Amino acid sequence: MKKAANNQSAEKAISITENMEDAVCCFSPNGQITYANKAYCLLIKKISRRPRQTKFILHLLEKYKNKFSEKTGELSLNKPSFTMVQDIEDGKGSPRRMEWLIKGVFTGRGKLIEYCAAGHDRTSGKKIIKKDKLDFENRFRTLFDSANDTILIMDRDKFVDFNKKTMEMFGCTRKQLLTRPPSSFWPEYQPDGRKTRDVAIEKIRAVLRGETRSYELRHCRFDGSLFDTEVSLNFFIDQGKKYLMAIIRDITERKHAEEIIRQLAYHDTLTGLPNRRLFIDRLEASIALAKRNRQKVALMMLDLDNFKEINDSYGHLAGDFLLKAVADRLYLTLRKSDTIGRMGGDEFMIIISFETMHRESVSAIANKIMKAFDEPVQCERRKIKVTPSIGIAIYPDHGDNTDILNKRADAAMYRAKKLGRNRYFIYDDVEQQEQQRKGDI
Repeated sequence: MKKAANNQSAEKAISITENMEDAVCCFSPNGQITYANKAYCLLIKKISRRPRQTKFILHLLEKYKNKFSEKTGELSLNKPSFTMVQDIEDGKGSPRRMEWLIKGVFTGRGKLIEYCAAGHDRTSGKKIIKKDKLDFENRFRTLFDSANDTILIMDRDKFVDFNKKTMEMFGCTRKQLLTRPPSSFWPEYQPDGRKTRDVAIEKIRAVLRGETRSYELRHCRFDGSLFDTEVSLNFFIDQGKKYLMAIIRDITERKHAEEIIRQLAYHDTLTGLPNRRLFIDRLEASIALAKRNRQKVALMMLDLDNFKEINDSYGHLAGDFLLKAVADRLYLTLRKSDTIGRMGGDEFMIIISFETMHRESVSAIANKIMKAFDEPVQCERRKIKVTPSIGIAIYPDHGDNTDILNKRADAAMYRAKKLGRNRYFIYDDVEQQEQQRKGDI
């Protein structure tokens, strides 16, 4: 829907420009025309023997070429436009006077990329000039109000002008906007924890240095509800005074779509838990933090006993219900600071961090998890009893990276299964048993 609205707005703007009496032309720095409306084409046809000229008229005429080149060379972000008068004769020999407004289009770093020119016929005297100016302002207001994005013009901490979309976006009237400062539509903090005022000041200073670029900023509506936006900030000078202009786009739908994509990329679709990719990232971060603070991290690998038989007996729907119930029990049993992930199938993994960790504290958590499986899972009209086998490896005692810890937690978990299931094993227990077995042999 938004794309359609944008297309309609663009078509409306082109339609207005095409039907203007003023000659409008856009051209590259070397004078090559990129766009010309009907009025410009008719003007060229009247005054030139070559009506299909591909360069801007002042760029070609010897009488004006040097002066035009000199003035365009003086353009900058601080002085983006100039006017130039052209005396011409139409095909009938009648003198005419055109006044051109030439405006440079710059990047945020001040690089000139294009010119836009608007030519007004000044032949008929001051009354016509005044009427033309009024018509031009009316056309500008039509373009301004038909824009699909919010456009704001600000003088320090007050609104000077804004389009209709602004009132729609912020959910208030024109009077309410004019009597409130722009900062009243900011929440105190942004999602990254920074103060909104600090972010705004940083961006305004960057714009004044010529570093214009778009950025994301959370705003609040008149009723206090929050929404995400993309802001493009710039400034212009009118009669020696600087004004800020902001073009604001509501990106709530885009952010929601990005969150859905992120959720699908990093979370298990059945349980909502972190998937292998996100879990490994968090494990690496936990190990790095533990290394810096000289702490320990426990990695637990949990596998459901006889899950295949349960799936075969009760069906895959019951199996999926059981996996979600296991995820819920783990979530309610562990702390919010712990990370639970589903690796696939009936395999879950858990990260537990402690400032000081002893064997007893790891065992206490493992026993707490085992106890959470005492009660069977109610699945429709039947109760399904499920038990876990858990293998545990500890950083740095049993390994100093994710690969080694993962392999040793896996070895401990398979030892738990081999010795009867429904139990946990810590990796050093596995080592001791292996040594005893070799000693017995």
